[in-house]
Amino acid sequence: MTGSREDVDLDQRVLVELVGRYAPEPCGPPEPESRLVEDLGYHSLALAELAIAISEAFELDVEGADAFAALPDGATVIDLEVRVRQAIEALVS
Repeated sequence: MTGSREDVDLDQRVLVELVGRYAPEPCGPPEPESRLVEDLGYHSLALAELAIAISEAFELDVEGADAFAALPDGATVIDLEVRVRQAIEALVS
């Protein structure tokens, strides 16, 4: 990862693909408004697996994966994307 803002924007596809791939109740590519738990069937173990996959895909510290696994109730794909962007930006700043 080069650390530019453009790189962060380009990685949205990868995030959406990971969310869809690890979803316990897959239904094709998730929509940005899809709720991780209620719509895609994520539970604590699946969220932890997703967090590790995100950490590996975006070369983030695995310890920082806790931020992805500890999303609030009703969190959407957009909420997850915000957390990933924050983690990436913290890494490159």
